[in-house]
Amino acid sequence: MNELLNYMESWYRESEESLKARGLKVFISPTSENAKPSRYIDIESNSKFGRLVVWASGEAEIQIENFNVATTESISTLTLRTREDVTQALSKLVKNIE
Repeated sequence: MNELLNYMESWYRESEESLKARGLKVFISPTSENAKPSRYIDIESNSKFGRLVVWASGEAEIQIENFNVATTESISTLTLRTREDVTQALSKLVKNIE
């Protein structure tokens, strides 16, 4: 499943400029090297912050926070198996932040 973590890097490199052009800040973490490897991508607008965390096992979590109400709007738990699953999760994240 490290393929999913590596794919996140590819998605980030391909999407970074277009996200920035839309006024979004984007950050990708390095892959953690612990017993349960993971990586996350943060996306931030003027009013919202979102994070997709993906573990090498395929487990994933999306968290959205709204700055205007200072609360966490949603947390979704997912199971990702393919690159397409990762792309869909990242698209969902972006849609919720814009």
